[in-house]
Amino acid sequence: MSEEDLQRISDLILRRHKNVKVVALKASAVEGVFRKRRIRILKGEQRTETIHRENGCVFKLDLEKVYFNPKLASERKRVAEKVAAGECVVDMFAGVGTFSILIAKRSPESKVIAIDINPDAIFYLRENIRLNKVSNVSAIQGDVREISEKFAGVADRIIMNLPKESHIFLKDALRMLKNRGIIHFYTIESAYTEDEMRGSLSVAVQRAEQEVESGICACLSAARLRSRCECHFCEESATLRTLHFHSRL
Repeated sequence: MSEEDLQRISDLILRRHKNVKVVALKASAVEGVFRKRRIRILKGEQRTETIHRENGCVFKLDLEKVYFNPKLASERKRVAEKVAAGECVVDMFAGVGTFSILIAKRSPESKVIAIDINPDAIFYLRENIRLNKVSNVSAIQGDVREISEKFAGVADRIIMNLPKESHIFLKDALRMLKNRGIIHFYTIESAYTEDEMRGSLSVAVQRAEQEVESGICACLSAARLRSRCECHFCEESATLRTLHFHSRL
């Protein structure tokens, strides 16, 4: 799209939608361990900080400083609805708290441990804990591989929303998981071959399941665990899959 077209569309958006204050464009892919991307302001206020509202929650964030995916509102709601009273939930890659705060708000008797390596994400997570008036979320900044031992065996449920790289952290997730716990493991179809993507949705999900099973084989053997995987298609993104991992002695 030409620069002239971008400016014309930006002007049109601002004229037609009076509530819109900034028109911005993604200027890079998500990059680095902190999962940041560059944002280009096309029109309006010169800022990248914003307020996002979903599922009765308010999230303050800076689009250039933290990773954020607004497409997963229904998936976050679906997972939050599965959390029972009294559960301990570990959100291994919590970002600004979109999973964690919704769970805490819907299940005030639960305990949520929200971890992220990005200090800016933790800054906004703590701000969002305050804005949403929840008291059952603990925000922890650091590499989960260095933190997981501290929370060994505490989690009834673990959220692993780090597509493409979640498998790297399965050992840490299993360390934190209780017997018969559940892991919500996310991967993306684009991580698989073109032939696999050309096939049916069920084939793609089966391929994802096999990838998880092979990745945790050594961990399970060492821990003397068995597993059962269930697959769920996330409607918000045609490339995202959820695997529920139940481990039991």
